Amino acid sequence: MTTPLPDWNKVAEKFDLWLPHLAPATDALLRALDAAPHHRVLDIACGTGEPVFSVIRALGNSDQIVACDGAWGMVAATAAKAARHGIDLACVHMRAEDLAFDNESFDRVVCRFGVMLFDDPTAGAREIRRVLRPGGRVALAVWDRLDLMPTMRWCIDAFRDYIDADMLPATERINRYGDPDALAELVSALDLAHVSVTRHTLHYRFPAFDDYWSTLIASGIMQNQLDAVSAERHGNIKNAFARAAETFASDGELAIPHGYIVISGRK
Repeated sequence: MTTPLPDWNKVAEKFDLWLPHLAPATDALLRALDAAPHHRVLDIACGTGEPVFSVIRALGNSDQIVACDGAWGMVAATAAKAARHGIDLACVHMRAEDLAFDNESFDRVVCRFGVMLFDDPTAGAREIRRVLRPGGRVALAVWDRLDLMPTMRWCIDAFRDYIDADMLPATERINRYGDPDALAELVSALDLAHVSVTRHTLHYRFPAFDDYWSTLIASGIMQNQLDAVSAERHGNIKNAFARAAETFASDGELAIPHGYIVISGRK
């Protein structure tokens, strides 16, 4: 049985809380994407608007940029943000495995922390290649191994005694590309030239543990697990997280490292 992912439609309301912590991955993707103002760019699994808004800022226009996501809530959040800032951005609800674009429609395709969550990543990778023009570039970011994602391990350790195993975080999907064979399969499906696979680390940075915990709760990322545990146990869960976080607290800051992988190449 596949363990549940967060309800992205609900998470969309508060997902911006994580954007500052994920910004280094966006920067790495922009460097790998190497986009220019005349390029038509597709952001797949756009979430609440990153990296697409960073692409727009870098290129100075949104005329040829499209953002899509498989969750209605994420598309709505991105569209609302674009409207607030007076940005004319095409936002569409669309699964990566069924992109409704003509062959060779885009010069650049970017996806930040989405590929590993596709229902069928291989099909999604083939669709990415299909809509990319010859000579176009792809830049994807995926999470690395579970042992390089401390907060995911904390969640598993904190909840394992209180909920069924099939309610624990979906690490078989979230961390699937930490496995070299799975990563090689993804790269093969993309079928790109001059492929680069690089490993990076970003940090979730907070003044103190309580700031991290408040963000975690407010964002709803862990709601599936919390809903499966009685309210009386929530204090136990928080205490387990706090003990684990002590390793990463120093000099008045909590800095939690998370490993990720950037895959890029040219068609």
